[in-house]
Amino acid sequence: MAFFDGMYPYEIIVLFAGVLLFLALLAAFLRKAFSNQSYAALLPFFVVALAMIGFPSVSAINIGGAVIQLGQQTQELQEHPENAALRSKAEVTLSKVNSRPFSNPATVATLAEAQFALGQEVQAQQNVDKALAVGRVEASRLQDRVDAAKAAKDTEAAVNLGISTKRLLSALDEAEKF
Repeated sequence: MAFFDGMYPYEIIVLFAGVLLFLALLAAFLRKAFSNQSYAALLPFFVVALAMIGFPSVSAINIGGAVIQLGQQTQELQEHPENAALRSKAEVTLSKVNSRPFSNPATVATLAEAQFALGQEVQAQQNVDKALAVGRVEASRLQDRVDAAKAAKDTEAAVNLGISTKRLLSALDEAEKF
């Protein structure tokens, strides 16, 4: 899922645990409220549940923002390769997101582009290979959805998915040429 892309496994676990805790607390709160019992002891735990939900969510938003910022910095760096301050900013941003477990091909390609602009060709090639491999898997999934739409006689979906599949395969073929 796109929301979880770049999140460490412990962050995903904390997020789900926070949601489960919140739901359990909500059920206990409603039970106590409708039976006219005191529910004041439950209120601090709501803060804990919200913190458990909020931390990974804020982390995911920060990661997404850093990837966007990295893309912009890379573009500027390609326009002005002699700018040392811009190079330094891009290196700092890349170091923030480089260790994250990304699976989105566009994000991995952004990392590769930044690495290449910063002269890290080996790491950039590894990320390009990863993006191409994930792109091929996505293309086969799209083709499966095209086949399912054809079997369901949903012509419009089959055509739209087929076009998307062809575009993705074309982009992958172009990328492999480099």
